[in-house]
Amino acid sequence: FAMLNRMRNTGPEVLASANIFIETLEPPQSIFEIRTVQEITWGYQHALVDLANLILPPEEKLPPLYGYFSGKNNTADGELSIYTGSDDVSHLGSIKSFNNQTSLTAWGNGSAEAECNAIHGTDGSLFPP
Repeated sequence: FAMLNRMRNTGPEVLASANIFIETLEPPQSIFEIRTVQEITWGYQHALVDLANLILPPEEKLPPLYGYFSGKNNTADGELSIYTGSDDVSHLGSIKSFNNQTSLTAWGNGSAEAECNAIHGTDGSLFPP
């Protein structure tokens, strides 16, 4: 309802088109939805958000995921490479690289050698014994 309310300001033709589109969606849209706790907490893609983003101007577009914590903790989403501990169990779960980079360039004038740009630690789910 909030998305349709926002789309209401785009004009009656757009709102009428949106209503026709909603009637064709599979699964059918209703006031109540069945979602997992993970989806509600971290976000899920919703057909009405996708529809709204097709119509809304760029400065008014909605976030692609709809969820309570979606986008709220500014966690960087990327690929982590971690050590398995097969060579040295003391490195089990330690992060080797992030997005195929072994260091960052965000601090110390962009120098990869700056200590604060080092990638070390774990993701918090696995620790060495």
